[in-house]
Amino acid sequence: MDNATVLKRKGYLKGSIVRVYMHNFLTFDDAEVLPGPRLNVLLGPNGTGKSTVTHAICLACGGAPKTVGRSDDLFQFVKRGKENEISFCEVGILRDSDVVTVRRTISSENRSSKWTIDGKLV
Repeated sequence: MDNATVLKRKGYLKGSIVRVYMHNFLTFDDAEVLPGPRLNVLLGPNGTGKSTVTHAICLACGGAPKTVGRSDDLFQFVKRGKENEISFCEVGILRDSDVVTVRRTISSENRSSKWTIDGKLV
């Protein structure tokens, strides 16, 4: 049975976010969040990365940095001390028969970012 079928049987609907992954992004070296098929709530003390997850979703899906209200400068989302390394946020989204992975890679060195969908530059 393929992954999309398993997810649908668990109650996920087309368009559901099934995975959020961050690397060298704000407070995280590496972090993965696997939302459930229904209501999801992030709880924790201040400074533990709750907003970082929502920022990753927004920026990976094409949102502008100023949209999240943290900084107008995209490069402020790279984890401090990791400016010379790759930083990215990615989101897995359920389609009809598969999960598409949308990734935004941020490069502080050449002050650029790029998007890929399932590993292909878009």
